Amino acid sequence: MPYPGEHAARITDPDQYDRMRRQNNKFGRGVHVIYGVKNDTAEVQAIRFDKDVFTVEEARKWLADHDYKPIRFEPAASEREEAEYKPFRRLLSFDLTSIKPGGLEKVDGGLLAKGVKVLAEGEWTDSAMRTPLFYPSRTLEKYATNWRDNSVWSRHAGGSPRSITDKIGRVLNHRFEDAAVKGDIFWHGLTSQSKDAIALVKAGEINYVSVEHGGEERYNPETKRMEAETLTFLGLATVNRGACEACRIRASEATDNPPAEPEESEMEIKELEAKLAQLEVKNKELEAKIAAPAPKIEVPKELSDSMAALAARIEKMEKQPAPPAVIPAVKELEEPPRRVIINNRGEVHGA
Repeated sequence: MPYPGEHAARITDPDQYDRMRRQNNKFGRGVHVIYGVKNDTAEVQAIRFDKDVFTVEEARKWLADHDYKPIRFEPAASEREEAEYKPFRRLLSFDLTSIKPGGLEKVDGGLLAKGVKVLAEGEWTDSAMRTPLFYPSRTLEKYATNWRDNSVWSRHAGGSPRSITDKIGRVLNHRFEDAAVKGDIFWHGLTSQSKDAIALVKAGEINYVSVEHGGEERYNPETKRMEAETLTFLGLATVNRGACEACRIRASEATDNPPAEPEESEMEIKELEAKLAQLEVKNKELEAKIAAPAPKIEVPKELSDSMAALAARIEKMEKQPAPPAVIPAVKELEEPPRRVIINNRGEVHGA
């Protein structure tokens, strides 16, 4: 599948290497290199060209001018293809408590958290696609250093683009260790957002980061689940809640021990599942009642005869013609008697 934002030239087959490592702008602005590493020997496995810097023709010309003969070349994804690619961009949140006590250090006005697990082996459900995906240790190890962007953001992009002030740090020293991709998270402290994040991390209020990545996913018929085949890391953001209890910033010595009691979210899920089962039982009982034939109601003979007589009477009345309307005669108004007044001189006057 074409990559969003990059023309991709595959120089060699990636399956022959033990792990991958990416170096941005290695051969100049907009020319990024993917190294394949095997037996501690690295060689160019692929070259990616920023589509905002190189056209397809310019990318092909650059390859020819530098004696690279790709076994496969894919132009960058179109806007439509990028929209289709978005479901493969997963946002996985991990708890930051995996570093040991004393793992937070003040460095150059910022804060450094060493050895944070950003993606561990296991099956995780992300907040973007909301579907489970299993991350095998072999894939994590192979692509642990394949970071297209190592920025730490104050939030995920969401529906609006992030501003430069949302960039609050970097992920350094990417590596595979303890069946997980680890990195050293550095909050630079150059902006108010970064300073706020540092204060919240120190206070234990921020305990999760959410790594952003893309890659190929395939269904494994043996394990009957979707598995990550390739990974390209695209940075991470600070979030409120993590998807993996194995990946934390601040933490106790015994981080590998599973909790004795289920997490609150797990308990809520179990309670909801129990309620759902009860509702399903009630629903089946209701469906059975609806499907059953209605019971026959016995009407007393006296009531039945009375109802029949009433119905016959109503029918007879409806068939009778309506009587003609009678308009009463209108009487003429009689003139009221006139009033006569006789004054003291005997003169008669009409009122």
